[in-house]
Amino acid sequence: MLQGRAGESLEATDDGGAVRNGRVSRRTVVRGAAWSLPIIATAAAMPLAAASVAAPALKFVNGPYTATGCGPLGDVVLNLTSNGATPDAGKTVTVTLPAGLRWADGSTAPRSFSPTDATGSITIPSGQILGASATSAVLTATSSTGATATAPVTVTPNLVARDWRAGDGTIVTFANPAATSAGWNFFFGPGGKLYHGDTLIASNVSSAVGDTQGDATNGVLDGVAYVDENGVAHIWSWDPATNAISATALTGVPTGARAVGWNFFLTAAGGLYHGNDLIDTGVTSAIGEQIIGAESVTYVTNGQARIYFINPADPSSAIQRDFPAVPNGAGVKAVGHNFVLTAGGDLYHSSGELVGTGVSAAVGDQLGDLTTGATDGVSFIEGGVAKSYQWFPDGSTPITTTFATVPAGATPVGWSFFLAPDGGLFHGNDLAASNVVSAVGGEFTAGVDGVTYVESVAC
Repeated sequence: MLQGRAGESLEATDDGGAVRNGRVSRRTVVRGAAWSLPIIATAAAMPLAAASVAAPALKFVNGPYTATGCGPLGDVVLNLTSNGATPDAGKTVTVTLPAGLRWADGSTAPRSFSPTDATGSITIPSGQILGASATSAVLTATSSTGATATAPVTVTPNLVARDWRAGDGTIVTFANPAATSAGWNFFFGPGGKLYHGDTLIASNVSSAVGDTQGDATNGVLDGVAYVDENGVAHIWSWDPATNAISATALTGVPTGARAVGWNFFLTAAGGLYHGNDLIDTGVTSAIGEQIIGAESVTYVTNGQARIYFINPADPSSAIQRDFPAVPNGAGVKAVGHNFVLTAGGDLYHSSGELVGTGVSAAVGDQLGDLTTGATDGVSFIEGGVAKSYQWFPDGSTPITTTFATVPAGATPVGWSFFLAPDGGLFHGNDLAASNVVSAVGGEFTAGVDGVTYVESVAC
């Protein structure tokens, strides 16, 4: 131990200083100050870290955007900030349109808008941007500060409803917002709306099949079987001679059935109804229609192909018979009046006549009328080639016709009508319309073919 003044004791410290009676000596404090001063000076000389500043930001406030057909896109609102939070007023924003959109004056080049307001926002009013063609693309914007933004934009097709008649090539155009053809002069629109021409019949319709009733001599009626939003079955018809409408709800048909042809409905459990009457069970497929003088349905029950006829004015006239010469079994399905298709692609007439093999699709129909002589016809695709077949009840040799100009991959949509993958609608070998998205054709009256279709039209 070190000795200091009398009565004091000293203890050595690590740095060579001393503690006097438990107190740090003045010399020790001075020494500590000498070591700490350079450290403080060094820290004061170091620059402060630079503050993080966010970059300007631009965004579409109310996207994504849609336009119906050739309609307006609606208001487009953009917002610009200087740092992601602070509104940036007085700046310019340039909007670039993708293919499928155009400005109201028809141009498509990028267009600038200014200035952004006090909130950093700028609005392109509805009507300045229009749909030009169906698309799913991206709308782009760039600010004068360098910020960019994108937003998805969808333009639905501009769909036009029409019907076409063979012979004179008459085309009738409707104004309804059609999306899908539902049969002769009948269309589905958005929200399950069912139209006859431009007349709205019902909304939220789950299924519908349109057809023509009667004949050209006695008067042709337009008729449709449909199921409404409550699952109730209906039939509806229109008389062009008097403009009279007849509508009937078929409350005897179980709720939720599906329309399969004029006055015929099929339940999920396989119950087949003609009007309110159950005519068979275990049915897996069925196609009904009005034939001149009767109503008829071709169907398959438990693998057995059958047909049912009835004159609605005489319920006792009902006839139900099997197709004994046609193969039975799983996968057999009805494809139209008196025609069935096996799972293996064999197409048969009810007489047992093998119409074609390797058939991918077929649509059958009755041609003519029962009074002057009806024949059975079917349009089909065999090995990718479009064909038709006509069978005569008098024993005459059936006629098969090949349509070489119909593109490969086409689909039959009614007697002598085919829809190609590129939207070409053919009547036999003749192109009837282009850019078609939906079609239902057939013989709408004896000797006259007709097709109801929906076409995508450029703006």
